[in-house]
Amino acid sequence: ENGITLTLAELASKMGVTIARITNHFRTKDQLIVALSDDYEQQYGELHKSFSKEGRVSLIQLAELMEKVMQLQYEHRCLMLFVCATGISQDEVYRQISAKWNSNLQRFKYRIVSLVEGGILDQSALVSENLEILRFQYINLFTTWLVSQTLYDIDRPLHKSKKIYIKGILYTFYPYLTRKGKTELEQIIQDLKKR
Repeated sequence: ENGITLTLAELASKMGVTIARITNHFRTKDQLIVALSDDYEQQYGELHKSFSKEGRVSLIQLAELMEKVMQLQYEHRCLMLFVCATGISQDEVYRQISAKWNSNLQRFKYRIVSLVEGGILDQSALVSENLEILRFQYINLFTTWLVSQTLYDIDRPLHKSKKIYIKGILYTFYPYLTRKGKTELEQIIQDLKKR
Protein backbone atom coordinates (compact mmCIF):
# COMPACT_ATOMS: atom_id res chain seq x y z
CA GLU A 1 0.00 0.00 0.00
CA ASN A 2 2.88 2.38 0.72
CA GLY A 3 5.50 1.06 -1.68
CA ILE A 4 8.97 -0.25 -1.06
CA THR A 5 10.56 3.08 -0.17
CA LEU A 6 8.83 3.22 3.21
CA THR A 7 11.44 3.92 5.88
CA LEU A 8 11.56 2.21 9.26
CA ALA A 9 10.53 5.51 10.87
CA GLU A 10 7.50 5.75 8.56
CA LEU A 11 6.68 2.12 9.23
CA ALA A 12 6.86 2.70 12.99
CA SER A 13 4.57 5.71 12.65
CA LYS A 14 2.02 3.75 10.61
CA MET A 15 2.13 0.93 13.16
CA GLY A 16 1.73 3.35 16.05
CA VAL A 17 4.96 2.27 17.76
CA THR A 18 8.33 3.87 18.35
CA ILE A 19 11.10 3.20 15.87
CA ALA A 20 13.05 1.60 18.75
CA ARG A 21 10.38 -1.10 18.93
CA ILE A 22 11.27 -2.12 15.37
CA THR A 23 15.03 -1.52 15.50
CA ASN A 24 15.25 -3.57 18.69
CA HIS A 25 14.56 -6.60 16.46
CA PHE A 26 15.70 -5.32 13.04
CA ARG A 27 18.47 -2.72 13.03
CA THR A 28 18.01 -2.02 9.33
CA LYS A 29 15.32 -2.26 6.71
CA ASP A 30 17.36 -4.98 4.99
CA GLN A 31 17.26 -7.09 8.18
CA LEU A 32 13.49 -6.69 8.27
CA ILE A 33 13.28 -7.75 4.61
CA VAL A 34 15.42 -10.82 5.33
CA ALA A 35 13.09 -11.80 8.18
CA LEU A 36 10.05 -11.31 5.94
CA SER A 37 11.80 -13.41 3.31
CA ASP A 38 12.32 -16.22 5.81
CA ASP A 39 8.59 -16.16 6.61
CA TYR A 40 7.70 -16.20 2.90
CA GLU A 41 10.13 -19.04 2.16
CA GLN A 42 8.71 -21.16 4.98
CA GLN A 43 5.18 -20.78 3.62
CA TYR A 44 6.42 -21.29 0.06
CA GLY A 45 8.18 -24.50 1.12
CA GLU A 46 5.01 -25.79 2.76
CA LEU A 47 3.06 -25.25 -0.45
CA HIS A 48 5.66 -27.22 -2.40
CA LYS A 49 5.68 -30.02 0.16
CA SER A 50 1.92 -30.42 -0.20
CA PHE A 51 2.38 -30.51 -3.99
CA SER A 52 5.04 -33.22 -3.74
CA LYS A 53 3.04 -35.36 -1.32
CA GLU A 54 0.04 -35.65 -3.61
CA GLY A 55 1.93 -38.07 -5.84
CA ARG A 56 0.23 -37.30 -9.14
CA VAL A 57 2.00 -35.05 -11.60
CA SER A 58 -0.01 -32.90 -13.95
CA LEU A 59 -0.04 -29.47 -15.47
CA ILE A 60 -3.43 -28.96 -13.83
CA GLN A 61 -1.92 -29.67 -10.43
CA LEU A 62 0.97 -27.31 -11.22
CA ALA A 63 -1.49 -24.56 -12.20
CA GLU A 64 -3.27 -25.01 -8.86
CA LEU A 65 0.06 -24.72 -7.06
CA MET A 66 0.98 -21.66 -9.12
CA GLU A 67 -2.24 -19.95 -8.11
CA LYS A 68 -1.54 -20.61 -4.43
CA VAL A 69 2.04 -19.35 -4.77
CA MET A 70 0.83 -16.24 -6.58
CA GLN A 71 -1.59 -15.55 -3.75
CA LEU A 72 1.26 -15.96 -1.26
CA GLN A 73 3.42 -13.64 -3.36
CA TYR A 74 0.63 -11.08 -3.45
CA GLU A 75 0.28 -11.22 0.33
CA HIS A 76 4.04 -10.58 0.51
CA ARG A 77 4.04 -8.09 -2.38
CA CYS A 78 6.13 -5.48 -0.58
CA LEU A 79 8.83 -8.10 -0.06
CA MET A 80 8.57 -9.37 -3.64
CA LEU A 81 8.79 -5.87 -5.12
CA PHE A 82 11.67 -4.96 -2.82
CA VAL A 83 13.55 -8.07 -3.93
CA CYS A 84 12.98 -7.17 -7.60
CA ALA A 85 14.58 -3.77 -6.93
CA THR A 86 17.46 -5.09 -4.80
CA GLY A 87 21.00 -4.29 -5.84
CA ILE A 88 24.19 -6.22 -5.21
CA SER A 89 25.25 -3.51 -2.73
CA GLN A 90 22.52 -4.67 -0.35
CA ASP A 91 24.70 -7.54 0.93
CA GLU A 92 22.32 -9.04 3.45
CA VAL A 93 19.32 -9.16 1.14
CA TYR A 94 21.45 -10.26 -1.82
CA ARG A 95 22.91 -13.20 0.16
CA GLN A 96 19.38 -14.23 1.18
CA ILE A 97 18.17 -14.11 -2.41
CA SER A 98 21.16 -16.09 -3.66
CA ALA A 99 20.71 -18.82 -1.06
CA LYS A 100 17.00 -19.17 -1.80
CA TRP A 101 17.65 -19.11 -5.54
CA ASN A 102 19.79 -22.24 -5.36
CA SER A 103 17.12 -24.05 -3.36
CA ASN A 104 14.32 -22.96 -5.68
CA LEU A 105 16.37 -23.89 -8.74
CA GLN A 106 16.51 -27.48 -7.46
CA ARG A 107 12.72 -27.45 -6.99
CA PHE A 108 12.30 -26.20 -10.55
CA LYS A 109 14.53 -28.96 -11.97
CA TYR A 110 12.67 -31.56 -9.93
CA ARG A 111 9.35 -30.20 -11.25
CA ILE A 112 10.50 -30.44 -14.88
CA VAL A 113 11.79 -33.99 -14.41
CA SER A 114 8.46 -34.92 -12.78
CA LEU A 115 6.50 -33.43 -15.69
CA VAL A 116 8.65 -35.37 -18.18
CA GLU A 117 8.21 -38.60 -16.22
CA GLY A 118 4.45 -37.92 -16.02
CA GLY A 119 4.20 -37.63 -19.80
CA ILE A 120 3.33 -33.91 -19.72
CA LEU A 121 6.58 -32.64 -21.22
CA ASP A 122 8.75 -34.42 -23.75
CA GLN A 123 12.40 -35.31 -23.12
CA SER A 124 13.65 -32.27 -25.04
CA ALA A 125 12.74 -30.10 -22.02
CA LEU A 126 15.65 -31.74 -20.19
CA VAL A 127 18.25 -30.86 -22.82
CA SER A 128 20.62 -28.49 -21.05
CA GLU A 129 20.08 -25.40 -23.24
CA ASN A 130 16.30 -25.93 -23.39
CA LEU A 131 16.15 -26.34 -19.62
CA GLU A 132 18.10 -23.11 -19.15
CA ILE A 133 15.77 -21.19 -21.48
CA LEU A 134 12.71 -22.69 -19.84
CA ARG A 135 14.08 -21.84 -16.40
CA PHE A 136 14.77 -18.27 -17.46
CA GLN A 137 11.29 -17.73 -18.93
CA TYR A 138 9.34 -19.51 -16.20
CA ILE A 139 11.15 -18.04 -13.22
CA ASN A 140 11.27 -14.52 -14.64
CA LEU A 141 7.56 -14.48 -15.34
CA PHE A 142 6.77 -16.08 -12.01
CA THR A 143 8.87 -13.61 -10.03
CA THR A 144 8.03 -10.38 -11.88
CA TRP A 145 4.28 -10.67 -12.49
CA LEU A 146 3.74 -8.44 -9.44
CA VAL A 147 5.76 -5.71 -11.12
CA SER A 148 3.43 -5.92 -14.12
CA GLN A 149 0.38 -5.91 -11.86
CA THR A 150 1.69 -2.88 -9.97
CA LEU A 151 2.86 -0.87 -13.00
CA TYR A 152 0.61 -1.84 -15.87
CA ASP A 153 -2.48 -3.60 -14.55
CA ILE A 154 -3.13 -1.71 -11.33
CA ASP A 155 -6.64 -0.76 -12.49
CA ARG A 156 -7.50 -4.36 -13.43
CA PRO A 157 -8.89 -6.60 -10.67
CA LEU A 158 -6.23 -9.00 -9.42
CA HIS A 159 -8.27 -12.12 -10.21
CA LYS A 160 -8.47 -11.07 -13.88
CA SER A 161 -4.77 -10.29 -14.11
CA LYS A 162 -3.85 -13.58 -12.45
CA LYS A 163 -5.68 -15.51 -15.18
CA ILE A 164 -3.52 -13.86 -17.83
CA TYR A 165 -0.32 -14.30 -15.82
CA ILE A 166 -1.02 -17.98 -15.14
CA LYS A 167 -1.61 -18.60 -18.85
CA GLY A 168 1.56 -16.69 -19.73
CA ILE A 169 3.65 -18.66 -17.28
CA LEU A 170 2.20 -21.99 -18.41
CA TYR A 171 2.83 -21.14 -22.06
CA THR A 172 6.57 -21.23 -21.32
CA PHE A 173 6.09 -25.02 -21.39
CA TYR A 174 4.34 -25.02 -24.78
CA PRO A 175 7.31 -26.00 -27.00
CA TYR A 176 7.83 -29.10 -24.85
CA LEU A 177 4.24 -30.20 -24.19
CA THR A 178 3.21 -33.67 -25.24
CA ARG A 179 -0.29 -34.34 -26.56
CA LYS A 180 -1.31 -35.10 -22.96
CA GLY A 181 0.27 -31.82 -21.82
CA LYS A 182 -1.51 -29.80 -24.51
CA THR A 183 -4.83 -31.39 -23.53
CA GLU A 184 -4.25 -30.41 -19.90
CA LEU A 185 -3.24 -26.88 -20.91
CA GLU A 186 -6.47 -26.50 -22.88
CA GLN A 187 -8.45 -27.72 -19.87
CA ILE A 188 -6.71 -25.17 -17.63
CA ILE A 189 -7.45 -22.36 -20.09
CA GLN A 190 -11.12 -23.38 -20.25
CA ASP A 191 -11.32 -23.51 -16.45
CA LEU A 192 -9.75 -20.05 -16.18
CA LYS A 193 -12.27 -18.64 -18.69
CA LYS A 194 -15.16 -19.94 -16.57
CA ARG A 195 -14.00 -18.03 -13.51
